[in-house]
Formats: sequence, C-alpha cells, structure tokens
Amino acid sequence: MNEDLSFCPFHRPLEDTCGGCLAFISSARKIKEEGDKLNKDVDHLKKLKKILKVKLANLEGTLYNLTKHTLIQEGQLPNSYVKKHALNEYLLKLPLPSNFFAILKDKELSMSFLLQVGAIESRRSCHCGRDMALILRDREEKYEFECYCGASESLIERTIWEPAHLTQENILLYIFLWAMNMRDKEIIHLLGISSYDAKYCDITLRKIISNYYIKNLPKFKGIVEIDESCFRSSNSSTSRNVKFGQNSPEKWVFGLYERESKRVYMEVVPKRTAQHLIPIIQKRCEVGTTIISDQWAAYNKLPEYGFPHFTVDHSRFFVNPHNREIHTQHIEISWCWAKYDIKRHHRHLNNMQDYLNVFCWKRQFKNSHKLSEVGDTMKALFEVLSEYQKEGKIMEKKIAEALLVE
Repeated sequence: MNEDLSFCPFHRPLEDTCGGCLAFISSARKIKEEGDKLNKDVDHLKKLKKILKVKLANLEGTLYNLTKHTLIQEGQLPNSYVKKHALNEYLLKLPLPSNFFAILKDKELSMSFLLQVGAIESRRSCHCGRDMALILRDREEKYEFECYCGASESLIERTIWEPAHLTQENILLYIFLWAMNMRDKEIIHLLGISSYDAKYCDITLRKIISNYYIKNLPKFKGIVEIDESCFRSSNSSTSRNVKFGQNSPEKWVFGLYERESKRVYMEVVPKRTAQHLIPIIQKRCEVGTTIISDQWAAYNKLPEYGFPHFTVDHSRFFVNPHNREIHTQHIEISWCWAKYDIKRHHRHLNNMQDYLNVFCWKRQFKNSHKLSEVGDTMKALFEVLSEYQKEGKIMEKKIAEALLVE
C-alpha cells in the first residue's frame, strides 16, 4: 500500500479492513490514473498541433504559389513584380527579338533563350526535395538556383555543360559556332576558352546528335543510290597508331542516298562484301525500294531480297546511257562533302561513326535556303538538346570514353 495514499495513521494497521481508507485510496488512484492519461493526451495534442501547424504553412505556401502562378500566366501581375518574385516564369515568357546577335549580346535575353529552347532546364529540385528558385546575384550579375533550405547551385551545375565551366553567353555562342561548322581551334580563339572545354563541348554535342540521328532515322524508300568509299587518315602519326592498334590508316564506309527526301546515311564497314553490305540495306531500306549502284559484285543478289536493282558501269559511264535516271552522282557528291568535313575537324579516324552521323544529320538542312540553313540547324539542335535534357544524361560514360580516346 503506497504511504502517500494513506491518511489514517490510527487505522494504518487495519487499513486493509477500514472501509473509509479503502474508499479514499481507491478514489485517489483513479484520480492519479486519469491525470496521467490526460497528461498523455495533452502531450499528443501538442505534437499534433505542431504537425498541423507545419501542414498549414505548407498548404498556405502552395496556395500562394498556385495563385501567383495563375496571376502570372494571366498577365495580371506587373513584369517588375514577376521578375523579382518569379524570375523563372519571367524569363520563360520574355519576348525574344528575331535578331540572334541581339540575344547573344544581352545577358537577360541569352538566359531567357536558353531556358525557352530547353538547352538548360527551367525547373530544378534541391537535394532536400524542394523546388529551387532561379535568382540573379545582382553584384555578380550571375544567375543561380537557390533553395529555401539555403543550398544554391550554379546555372550549369548538374547539366551537360558542367564539366566545361562555360558562361551562359559562351554556351550559346559555342552552339551557334558549332552549328556553323566552325572548327574547334577557331572557336577557342574567338571565345577565349580552353582546348579541353572546346573538345568536351564538341564531343558532347556530337554524341547527343549521333544518338538522336540513329534513333530517329526512318527507313529509306523510293529510289536509293548506294556506294562505298575509302576514308584515309590525315594524321602524320598513323603508322605509329596502327602499330599499337589505336587507329587505322583507312576505313571503308558504305553510304545510301534517298532521292526523294535527299536524306543520306553512312556507316563504317569492315569489308565491302555482300555479307556486310546487304544487311545494312535490309535494315535501312523498306522492302521494294529501288536500288541504284555501280556494278560491284556484292550487290548482284539484291533482287533476291526484294530490292529492284539497276546499275551503271563506272568503267565506261557516269550515267547509264539507256536511262539518264540510273546514276549514283548524289551519293558520290555526298562522299566529297563528307571527306572534306571530316578532314577539317578530324585528323585521325577514331569515333568516325559519330562524325558520319553528325554529318548526315547536318546534311539534311543543306536543302533549305542558304539564309535559313544555320537557323534551321540551330532550331533542330535545340530540340534535340531539350529532348536529351528530359530523358536524362544517358551517355556520360560514352562522352568520357571519347575524351580519353581523342
């Protein structure tokens, strides 16, 4: 029996038989138990109050952001407010001039352009799980992503451009000059960037474009010209590389040209035999496609695979004298441009398939007007980069391997 619950010293020896003591002790115990229960309920409610307070704050913040976003979308807030409190939305809706050089010269316009075309993602999540806000450091005139938790990241951090350490202006300029087919050493001189940064950007764009071109290349149809050509290295150290198995002095390439779309495809092949060439035709051409070639023996069995086949005797004619449509002049011209382009950028033949894929991808824009050729190339390039950013960095390992080789 607890001493603090016994208040009858005269009946203490008889407290087990004293009805008054037993009633008092029983009542005191019930009061104590109810008090303990109430204390637990109070503690629970205090904790619940804190949780609900946090939830209320989050819901109020979400409501505020939704309301603000709606007002921004409907144009009910002044640009000055949007720029200060929602820089991301402001830049995404900022009207851009048609003059590309005006965009290049203005920091705000160039940032807006990169976000709008998807070259840099407009949304970013912090490691804590919250959304990061785009801000402008006024003193440094530098765009960054900042989180409510205090973390901040540079514009190019966690993007494909991070290893190159380029500014947003230089990223845009590099893409523009690359689309114009300018060589790396010329870009290095114009932008004042390192050779590593230029090489990284070139390999990155080349890998992304190469992967996109192969993945989205439709099957050829109609009339297709085919041919093979030998590409030779212009590297003076070729013999040394061959000795160590690093390179080859020459590579054979098989090419296809679709007359209707003027699309071209080229693939490095180990040999010019039917065993290597016909599977490529089957993979890249629809059954029933009319094939035109020279009289190379590897093509003799094409009709057996469902491809009507016409030839021109190159030992005597460039064009079949019986039918002026039977010739391979388009693919022959494509060889000239491909060899010229690759020799300008590439002294050796490592990763040659990527160069060929990029050449074929760029070649499709040669059919447009000269004044719009660069613009069409840039537009398509930014669409590819935007798609790549959404899919994620799936080729980092390939880019790293290419850097080591080149």
